[in-house]
Amino acid sequence: GRFSATITNEYELTATYLGVTVYDGRFTVSTGTVEIPLAVYYLTGKPLTTLGTPLPGATAEVSGNASLATQTGATGFVLRLPKGRYTLRIVWSGVEVYRDELTFVGDADLGEFKVDVHVVKLKLAIDTGKPVEGLTVSASGPRMSVKNLTDASGTATFYLVTDSYTFTASYRGYEVYREDASISTSIEIVGRLKLYEIILKVLDQYSKPLNGAVVKITGSNITETLTTNEKGAAKPTLLPKSSFTIEVYWMDVKISHLAIKPQKSGSLELRVELAYLVVDVRNYQNVFSETPTPNANVTLIDESGRHVLTAVSNNMGRAVFEQLPPGSYRLIAIRAAKTEVTVLLSSGQNLLHVTLDETFMGLPRLHTAVILVLPVVVLIAVFIAWRYFYRRRPS
Repeated sequence: GRFSATITNEYELTATYLGVTVYDGRFTVSTGTVEIPLAVYYLTGKPLTTLGTPLPGATAEVSGNASLATQTGATGFVLRLPKGRYTLRIVWSGVEVYRDELTFVGDADLGEFKVDVHVVKLKLAIDTGKPVEGLTVSASGPRMSVKNLTDASGTATFYLVTDSYTFTASYRGYEVYREDASISTSIEIVGRLKLYEIILKVLDQYSKPLNGAVVKITGSNITETLTTNEKGAAKPTLLPKSSFTIEVYWMDVKISHLAIKPQKSGSLELRVELAYLVVDVRNYQNVFSETPTPNANVTLIDESGRHVLTAVSNNMGRAVFEQLPPGSYRLIAIRAAKTEVTVLLSSGQNLLHVTLDETFMGLPRLHTAVILVLPVVVLIAVFIAWRYFYRRRPS
């Protein structure tokens, strides 16, 4: 706002601002600084919502003797204007929310004034009252459409002009909320989502939980894989009111397949039919009788050749397997001897008798029989030979 003139003289000066003459006069330069007052003044104000909160991000614009616009901040707006008559407009999202006619002859502070912008808080929760953070919420009206995300309290906040709106909320591509409302003041709207918290629990037919079962949930926009814990429960998952397919895998085998359409939050028990197997391992106490075999390794191998489980027989000669997928298995029992059989397991209780061909020092029964019979045969042969030679002996 300064210019320099070093030669003593009288000058004529004309100054314009925003196309308006703000000084037209004469002054004399002698020594020092010459201050020239310009007819430019400050216009300030602080627009508020109908809730009484500041409205940063609005446009404050004036037209008339000159034209100027600025963005409002948390403390309002500041404009420098020539004196004159003006129309002040506050514009929010392209919509005029305030208008006033002003005659401006000096600095003026409009102070705080409310405009036609309403703070609308849309608070959304599922049927249990639990809020959902991160939902995409839209407010669509004839003059403006805006989007926002819900916060940790499940609330999405909008600054809306007076009008009718359709509010929608979406979760992973599914619309889970829709409501029409006429907005004419600041308000809080509480809505119920068509979104449900489901806890999937996998149990067998004896109500025993499956720890480590894989649960796959598939819908048109959602594919999720969960793993059950020691209680057979997967972590809670949010599902909209839509159709989903649930598959349960146990030991890499699909053991259950069902379709669901959630209607409310809560636990969903998935009952599966599994096989229980008791292997009675025995060996020959002698050539003819059997006895239980402890400490035998019993291994199950599935049809693909994959090792499934190994158990060790107890003092009663029993190896126990629980919660097996029904189907065909190859069973191998090993201690000193080895036997291998194919077993077809059905759901429920299964009992299998396996005999190891070992009787004496870990030898098979045939070898044991030879060991036991051979001395007798040798003795008989020796006796027959002795009788034969004794009779031929000369008297």
